[in-house]
Amino acid sequence: MKIPNWSVPLIIVLMIALSVSAAKWFAIPSLTIDVINPAKLETMTTQVAEFIVSGVSCVDTARTASLAVISREGILRFVAYASHNRLEITYDPSLWTPAKIKDALEGPIYDQTTGNILFNQFSVLEMNGSQLQ
Repeated sequence: MKIPNWSVPLIIVLMIALSVSAAKWFAIPSLTIDVINPAKLETMTTQVAEFIVSGVSCVDTARTASLAVISREGILRFVAYASHNRLEITYDPSLWTPAKIKDALEGPIYDQTTGNILFNQFSVLEMNGSQLQ
C-alpha cells in the first residue's frame, strides 16, 4: 500500500501542533534552589505560595528573582517555571506570608556578585491563583 506524498508533511505539521499544545500541560522547572535538604523539607510544616511574575522569562531572570528571597530565613525552596512566568516558593508559615514574599519580590534586590541594587525588576501579577490589580 502506497501513501500519498502529501500525508508526510501533514503528519509532521500535526505532530508539531500537538507538541506545542502539550507544552502548556507539562512544565519542567527552569530553576530549583533548595535551601535545606529536600528530605528534611518533607518532615517540616511548610506552605507553598505560587506567583505569576512579570519579568521572569528565562533562567537568568529567575535567578535574579531568587536573590530577592532565597537568602532570607524561612524561605526553604525556590522553583521557577520561566516559560510560564511562574514561581513556587516554599516557606515557613511562622516567618512568612504570601504578601510578605510578594513585597520581597517587588522590592529592591541586592546582587552580591556585582554589588548592584536592582529596582523595579519584577511585578507580581497573580498570587495563589488570584489576580492582583
